[in-house]
Amino acid sequence: MKNDRQKKIIELVENRCIETQEQLLDQLRQCGFHSTQATVSRDIKELHYYRDKNSNEIDLIMESDGQLHPIEIKKSINPPTQITGAFKLLDKASVPRGTGAIICLREALSAIDSSTYIVPVWMI
Repeated sequence: MKNDRQKKIIELVENRCIETQEQLLDQLRQCGFHSTQATVSRDIKELHYYRDKNSNEIDLIMESDGQLHPIEIKKSINPPTQITGAFKLLDKASVPRGTGAIICLREALSAIDSSTYIVPVWMI
């Protein structure tokens, strides 16, 4: 149930304009997930998903070795490299930004620049 709810949270946030947890709760209820605000709040903390009021978003943020590592996940062979523009938002955080990645359907590992890789999903 928890995994299904978290998958639905990601889907809703990626596909709809949701600015508050209350809006997210309403959308989850419409999809058959009857959760409390506290449960959804814990889910969001576990997912480490970022989206601001201007709809800048990062699919996943991993914290490791004192750095934040932004990750975009795309179902594409050639995702547009400009999607990593939101990674710069993490430069305002108190924790430094580390290497980022786009995980996609590309066949080979490559790099956009020295701090952002394109990682084939099969390598995970």
